[in-house]
Amino acid sequence: MNASEEKPNEATDDIAAPGLVPIEGDDSEEAVEAVADELLLAMDEPYVPPPNEVADLASAAVRFVHGKYGVLLDFTSDTLPHVDQYVRDARNEVVRLPESFSVLERSLGAYFGEVLRRTWGGVWHLDGGPEEWRVGLARVYLATNPIGIAKEALASDDVPGWGAHLVLDPSEKDEIEARLAALPEVEADEYYLFSTRFDAIACAVAALLAKTEVSVRFDAEDYDF
Repeated sequence: MNASEEKPNEATDDIAAPGLVPIEGDDSEEAVEAVADELLLAMDEPYVPPPNEVADLASAAVRFVHGKYGVLLDFTSDTLPHVDQYVRDARNEVVRLPESFSVLERSLGAYFGEVLRRTWGGVWHLDGGPEEWRVGLARVYLATNPIGIAKEALASDDVPGWGAHLVLDPSEKDEIEARLAALPEVEADEYYLFSTRFDAIACAVAALLAKTEVSVRFDAEDYDF
């Protein structure tokens, strides 16, 4: 495993985490889709809506999880334990129906990417196929491929060539890798889940923010994707 992906603190398995909002009233597919789309767009400035393809995929993830558990994800990190549970339940299904893998990985990855952007701001890079997609954060110089992270979550293993590692400034890479390497290890099953990956990214972001001017923002031109 890449040092930038050293195993962080164990994430909770509690699927009744805050931020999971039951849908009241009309729970038809149209109603779920409408609420999901509203959540994608209802952010304070300077939030920029994602590309249409990402918005559609993330909304699909919201529908998938709602259809299975009856709760609505709200694009906050508090919802990730529930997405983790969806991944656990989906792993056997993916083995049985491998054709479902690409749909799930792109949808869940798009959702995770939007959670990252909602938390720290950022931009999507969609040139090429999903293996080349990236989210570059705005508050610090850090990028990753959320689709690759989803692919590894479903596989519960490393998947080379999908960019699930952290892309860092070379001058900061050693320090961040050392911080991540010092975190307690977790079981392999937990390591690949979204909550654990988010915790690792949060650790890296906190370290980078500590030495980054408050006014600094990174955009697409700053990332060499």
